[in-house]
Amino acid sequence: MSYKDRIKEIKNKKKSLIKKISKEEIEAYKFIIDTVKNKKNKNNYVFRFVFLNFFKVKNFRDNFDDDWLNRYFQILENASGQNKIPSIKEVLEQLKNKNDKKVWFSYATKLIHTLDPKESPIYDSSIGKNLGIYPHGGKGDKIKKCIKAYTMLQCRYNEMQCQKGWKKSIECFKKQFPRNNVSNMKKIDFIIWKARKWKGKKLIVE
Repeated sequence: MSYKDRIKEIKNKKKSLIKKISKEEIEAYKFIIDTVKNKKNKNNYVFRFVFLNFFKVKNFRDNFDDDWLNRYFQILENASGQNKIPSIKEVLEQLKNKNDKKVWFSYATKLIHTLDPKESPIYDSSIGKNLGIYPHGGKGDKIKKCIKAYTMLQCRYNEMQCQKGWKKSIECFKKQFPRNNVSNMKKIDFIIWKARKWKGKKLIVE
């Protein structure tokens, strides 16, 4: 099933998917973005708790030690304090452990998006599957693969925001959550991220 077929199915079921988004999710997301925008995230452990839960980092807590988590939030704090949007390459290189070949692509995109919610998309396995973007696997430089995947992800979102069908989806989102101040990019992300259960070519919304 091509990503275009998946996106068509998602748009056809946009209203059902939007109803699956909770007000709590919207408020938690707004709290994260507003805290960083207002530069109140330094040594803010309530912010960290909400961030880790909202972006599902807590689900993989066993993969992270305190040093890695502190480094992650320090990168975010430094960029926020300097009004700087780091590149995906910069964040990936800063997050990589010296003796570890693993590349933290999804978490790097979440960090950058928090700093730049209008222009910088989020990647995770569900988004990648629905948009046909797979940065991992095979041989070659992992960081270069992630940079290429991120460029493709940005192009996909830029295209979608200009398409008539997605403009209708954005309007449906606004009706469900008026005065939400969520960027159009994140509105689309919320909808696509809810499309996680498929049976063949059919999207299952429960």
